[in-house]
Amino acid sequence: MPTVYPGAIDSFVNPTDTDTLASPPHDGQHADANDAVEAVEAELGINPRGAFATVRARLDDVGVWGTWVAAYVNLTVADGTVVSRFVQIGKTVHAKFELTFGATTTIDASAPTISVPVTSTSLYTNELRLWIGGAQLLNSGFATHPGLARLASTSTFEVMVYKADATYTTIVPISATVPHTWGEFDVLSFAATYEVA
Repeated sequence: MPTVYPGAIDSFVNPTDTDTLASPPHDGQHADANDAVEAVEAELGINPRGAFATVRARLDDVGVWGTWVAAYVNLTVADGTVVSRFVQIGKTVHAKFELTFGATTTIDASAPTISVPVTSTSLYTNELRLWIGGAQLLNSGFATHPGLARLASTSTFEVMVYKADATYTTIVPISATVPHTWGEFDVLSFAATYEVA
């Protein structure tokens, strides 16, 4: 019987120690096994384990969160505490970032950026700069301000906050004094999902 894999699971006849080479046919047994092995190889492709020790190790790694060491522009972490985690599944990255300010953590007057864990596609960095996640900006002991995360470029995140000084709200970048004057124990956090290049 020819293989039915990968559309279904094969059910080959196993010979017993009393069977002759003609029943089941010996050449058919080899042909069936060869077909099944070739079907598995075609499904897995060449080097299915990639950089992993085994295919199982590679499959077990799918969906496992890791950390990334972010680079910053217009933001000095100093004695702050950063938790940055991400997972890549296929061409999709999910990332979470949290910075708890220390006594010497500072944001410059202009909009800070934080490097992404994996380079994004340029589809999200055009003039529309689509929102790719939500942000929370904690003024410790006072209030939490909602915000948004977007890609400032294919290699950097930018955090924005809602500004409500007109009939309709607008979105502006955070800064040293927006949405509040940042200080010790304040928290800048966001979660984002985007497509990689």
